[in-house]
Amino acid sequence: MDGLDSRGEIVVIGATNRLDSIDPALRRPGRFDREFLFSLPDKDARKEILKIHTRDWDPKPLDIFLEELAENCVGYCGADIKSICSEAALCALRRRYPQIYTTSEKLQLDLSSI
Repeated sequence: MDGLDSRGEIVVIGATNRLDSIDPALRRPGRFDREFLFSLPDKDARKEILKIHTRDWDPKPLDIFLEELAENCVGYCGADIKSICSEAALCALRRRYPQIYTTSEKLQLDLSSI
């Protein structure tokens, strides 16, 4: 890249989940010399990602549930799966403590009412 030759050892790393949207000029030889493709996780990997993001849950999700969820998350990356787990936890929180969402302020919590 312009101006980097005179500055010594510099490593530039770029990442995207939409390679097709990257300007072809950035992908020309001499810009980024290596491209690595990390494919989306398969069913077993999705299940392991689900286990990671639910390991502190009490009660823990049943293995059969994680298996089914992993099967239904085809095309999801690790960040998508983490988001599903976070949203599920928030939904459970809303059901358990409805007073959290009784005002217009998101997540305003009256600790004395719990």
